[in-house]
Amino acid sequence: KVIYNAIETELFTPWGSQPYRDRWLSGKDHFIVGQVGRLTPWKGQELLLSVARYAQHEHLPLKFVVIGDDSFGLPGYSHKLQAMARQFEVEDKIIFTGWLEDMPGVMRSLDALVHPSLSPEPFGLVIAEAMACARPVVVANHGGAREVVGSCDYGILFPPGDASACLSAIRQLFINPCEAQRMGLRARKRIESNFSFSRFVEEFAALYSSLA
Repeated sequence: KVIYNAIETELFTPWGSQPYRDRWLSGKDHFIVGQVGRLTPWKGQELLLSVARYAQHEHLPLKFVVIGDDSFGLPGYSHKLQAMARQFEVEDKIIFTGWLEDMPGVMRSLDALVHPSLSPEPFGLVIAEAMACARPVVVANHGGAREVVGSCDYGILFPPGDASACLSAIRQLFINPCEAQRMGLRARKRIESNFSFSRFVEEFAALYSSLA
């Protein structure tokens, strides 16, 4: 039996401040797409840069925000990513924030979370946290991340490593804001039902009872 990690659904909620939103918005960009995680190649930040370049070619008003640093990833990788952003000429489309402590505030400041990992995740905690905040998610279709999303009712899955498909999913959310909102609310209910601490405790208690 698999017992999934639990999410603090009373902390990660759709209700509360959006402390970073105003500082991230600029110019004509008004739809914020975030990626959260340590900076390391397999997490897919380079793919996100390609997505930003494609979005710029289409003149989509998207702002991309990379939240995380390389202290637990690949040392010096943040400098490589910023150099790539300059090479792709997307410096105005993407923000590297470093690590931020107020993760519920981060999630609420986003319009969507993208998780483009190139290798399978064992779980995908930040995906569940964004879903708990009723934010739609765009997720590489493999590993534990796929299990967190569950189905297309709760998020959009795309083939790992496919920047074009990733942008297509983000575009779908951008041009259909009402459906994006409904998807986020469905995602919140999924987390409450399947990844809450009360569910976690109940399933562990049932497991121990079965072994007694």
